[in-house]
Amino acid sequence: MRSFDWRGLRRRALAIASGAAVGLVVMEWPFELPAVQAVILTLSAGAFAQVAGVWWDERVQARRSRGIPAGLIKMVGAEGSIASPCSPLGKVRVGFELWDARSGDGAPIGPGQRVVVREVAEKTLIVEPVSPGST
Repeated sequence: MRSFDWRGLRRRALAIASGAAVGLVVMEWPFELPAVQAVILTLSAGAFAQVAGVWWDERVQARRSRGIPAGLIKMVGAEGSIASPCSPLGKVRVGFELWDARSGDGAPIGPGQRVVVREVAEKTLIVEPVSPGST
């Protein structure tokens, strides 16, 4: 059973309050809306802020549970070059960064060879050599 997350509750309450305040100021002030419409718009803004906060918390929590940093998922499909031989473990340079890498099929990949990232396992990039005709 999961324990109750008080910090998350406070964050969501803050998101609701800030959404409500922004909604009140933005919606009511320039248009001089009737009170009922202003309240409805304010509550809508607060509800949207809460839904967005819950969605974001779940997304971040899912990534943390897999042990994968948020930006690392975007590496799938990126091309790089082998910095140290992958047989099957080695290093790959993607852009300006050096990452731990593993050969997808276990076959050795030599230094300087172009590779593409196929998946991410924990903090290791699973790579395969780029086929000659796919540049």
